Amino acid sequence: MDATAMMATINEAMAGTGVECKLQRRAGDRVYRDVDAKDMLEADLSMRCREVAEMLKPLTPDEKMEWAVAERKRGNELFAAKEYKEALLVYMQSLMGLDFGDGTDAAKARAAREHQVPVTNNMAICCFHQGQFAKCEHLCSTALNVDPRNYKALYRRGAARKKLQDFAEAREDFREALSLAETEAQRHGCRVQLRDLAAHLRREKEKRAKLKKAYAKVLARE
Repeated sequence: MDATAMMATINEAMAGTGVECKLQRRAGDRVYRDVDAKDMLEADLSMRCREVAEMLKPLTPDEKMEWAVAERKRGNELFAAKEYKEALLVYMQSLMGLDFGDGTDAAKARAAREHQVPVTNNMAICCFHQGQFAKCEHLCSTALNVDPRNYKALYRRGAARKKLQDFAEAREDFREALSLAETEAQRHGCRVQLRDLAAHLRREKEKRAKLKKAYAKVLARE
């Protein structure tokens, strides 16, 4: 049971009593605030990690990989059902099943490329759909550290950076993604994003020019 389910169970049991249980997080010396969705997700992840780590301890590397693949499939089903929060947790569990052990460098690289990168990409898009754009950007960067030419990671990081209004960096991601695109649909998607970013960057440039002009007028009056 994760933190979200635990709180729901407690409040369901207390229904009708006029009492509601809430979690709070320390925000400073003697200062507490109610937890938000991000806090609950972090608590859920922490509890799941501990539970999964204990469950995986007795398994062999092959058994762990089999379990990891099954969890990845379950995460895909949850994602298809738009249950993004639960899908994110399941994908995280899938990564915990990776056990590189004493394998060869080639075997480790293959496991990372065939399982770690796709699952990390899936986690990133789950974060994107939940409005967690900074976390999406970080996960895409993690995937790109393993596979620098991964189209999906570049495209999704560009989308996250665009949401974060980091337009120049987003443009670089979409340009790189365009160079790696394999289908016309992928190329079209990149071009649409690049046209939109060009408009954003043009407006930013015009805004800076107006501010500079206005500032110059103020200085001239002084």
